[in-house]
Amino acid sequence: MSDRIDPEGFAGRLAFREEREWWICYWARMDTRAGATELARVRLVVVMQDPIVKQQFINFCKAAFDVVAREALGTTPLWPKPPTTAKD
Repeated sequence: MSDRIDPEGFAGRLAFREEREWWICYWARMDTRAGATELARVRLVVVMQDPIVKQQFINFCKAAFDVVAREALGTTPLWPKPPTTAKD
């Protein structure tokens, strides 16, 4: 896992994965999880018991990525697509 996001080719996605007792948010390229960068994590029990808290965590992760993008590119990303379920 990379410790920083390369500003070249910023196109990517936020990916949320359950890993043991954690729900982890990564920034990943569109076509692969290789080189994904962890942005945030929360105990799975916290977000799975309350849909409002789950949405707040998702919003926090988007905001955190906005900060990273603004620092690297001077702009924040558009979030044009609704969340989708992973296919793998």
